[in-house]
Amino acid sequence: MLVSNSKTFSVLQDIQAEIDAHNDIYKSVDGNKSKMVKALGNSEEAVFLQHRLDDMNQRWSDLKAKSANIRAHLEASAERWSRLLGLLEELWRWICTKDEELAKQMPVGGDVPTLLQQQNHCMTLCSELKEREHLVISTLDQARMFLADQPIEGPGEPRKNLQPKTGGFMF
Repeated sequence: MLVSNSKTFSVLQDIQAEIDAHNDIYKSVDGNKSKMVKALGNSEEAVFLQHRLDDMNQRWSDLKAKSANIRAHLEASAERWSRLLGLLEELWRWICTKDEELAKQMPVGGDVPTLLQQQNHCMTLCSELKEREHLVISTLDQARMFLADQPIEGPGEPRKNLQPKTGGFMF
């Protein structure tokens, strides 16, 4: 789960960095688009340039929307993720403690009082495991639901829309 949110956060950072890096260029081209099209007159190149500029504006809007959607998704799931992580960490600490206690019981065997003490420890552990079974199952179900709600696209996915959609000259 941490990997999933880390990847999503990384994608958001990549998209935001790309937006920031190209923002001045975008503003310059967008501000001068009418001058550029007008300079070409009524030629086929002017129509092509206008098409390319419109495409650029659409891709820029899509990029900004994608960034906003990822940010909103991260913010919406942050609290849920934090609660789930707390539960998982609590369960992990409990498991580690019980593992250490069980390791102290080794080796199995010896005299009758030691065996009885080890048996009592095992029965107590089984009882504690049974008590926590509902919490473990519930937490694992929450984790599954959280992961199911995460976007499937990988880190490279948002960039696919940034490639030029039409042939011709580049800016």
